[in-house]
Amino acid sequence: MDCLAGLLPFLVWVIVVIAVVAIVRIVLNYVAVPPIAVQIANILLWAIVAIACLYLIFDLFSCLLPMPRFR
Repeated sequence: MDCLAGLLPFLVWVIVVIAVVAIVRIVLNYVAVPPIAVQIANILLWAIVAIACLYLIFDLFSCLLPMPRFR
């Protein structure tokens, strides 16, 4: 159960990141910026979400498959 103890704060951060992404997308649609800038910002925001998902997946794999820790 120790490896799942760190899952709760991570999931909270994932929810916060998703909320920030949604807010930024809404703001970018109403601000007078070129459409290419909005597309670039959307790509960057989704890259952040994808990195967070990869972190979650590898964290869950480390719980399921114990890996040796080198000190």
